[in-house]
Amino acid sequence: LSLMQSFESFIELQRDGPWGKRMAAGHKVIAELVEGQLKGAERVLENALPMKSERIYGRVRKETPHVERFPSPEEVVRAVQTLAFVRSLRNVAHSGGFAALHTKTAQALESAMDTYFEELLGIANGDEALDPEVVMSFFELVTDLMEALCGEEKALVGRRRVASSDLFKPRKVA
Repeated sequence: LSLMQSFESFIELQRDGPWGKRMAAGHKVIAELVEGQLKGAERVLENALPMKSERIYGRVRKETPHVERFPSPEEVVRAVQTLAFVRSLRNVAHSGGFAALHTKTAQALESAMDTYFEELLGIANGDEALDPEVVMSFFELVTDLMEALCGEEKALVGRRRVASSDLFKPRKVA
């Protein structure tokens, strides 16, 4: 897409001409493909970050991380690639005609990862007896996904929060 834009900036094309029509058709095809990927990005992230429903106080359902089921390596790789793709679109989304969808998708993905991370912190700091190595593997997964979408800075903040959590501190036995 950026190659097409740079081509158009150096060569003036008429919209009704043969090359102008080809470029417009190329833009349309690329925009449709990108929109399809953006619309499926949330589903890809849901597959990589397993959730389960828990009842709280009998009726209320709450989605929490399903730490007993680690996603397959294929799901993780696909999620990292999809999030990196969404991040790389940031520069060309406006000129490609899908800026609103890109912004909405990026915000939804970031919000979902933040929620998952906060729930994992709650599990790590809670009283449940879970294997710290398993919980840590989920933290690594989420921070890697954060890095793919938001950059290294956000992933570093997440890693610092994990380090300051009670995950590896010995539990007090009464």
